[in-house]
Amino acid sequence: MNALKYIIYPIMSMLLALSLYQCAGTKQSELMKPLDIEAVYYKELDSINREIYVVVKLNSIPLDHMYFHGKKISLSKQNDILYSGVYQKKELVKEDFIMSDKPFAEYGNKLPGLTEKIPFILKENECMIGYKLDDEYQYFKYSKVIRK
Repeated sequence: MNALKYIIYPIMSMLLALSLYQCAGTKQSELMKPLDIEAVYYKELDSINREIYVVVKLNSIPLDHMYFHGKKISLSKQNDILYSGVYQKKELVKEDFIMSDKPFAEYGNKLPGLTEKIPFILKENECMIGYKLDDEYQYFKYSKVIRK
């Protein structure tokens, strides 16, 4: 009976490990689903703002948002083949805060806006484009973002 335990436990643990490995592999393949994207480029409007453009083929899947340079950018459809979004590098206005030793003097201060941490690690010329498919968000990694 002890010899049977030494045989069954390694076999069961290998089967469990293989099944978990199979699940991890499907997640990676979802990130690489091909989209009908022709080009992704951005233009610097000034030192703070950038406009980002995504050129797609006709009748492609509607795009929703993208992650680029550490920020989430909403995309809006300009025409049948062009989506655009605005990227702001940093906050333009810094508000004044009341600093006091009185207990209720600082009550009117607003909390600082926290930036959303993006769930992907991207290089300088990479972006993740999000689209909705069957009520679930899917992502596509695009690696050739250029500056015009």
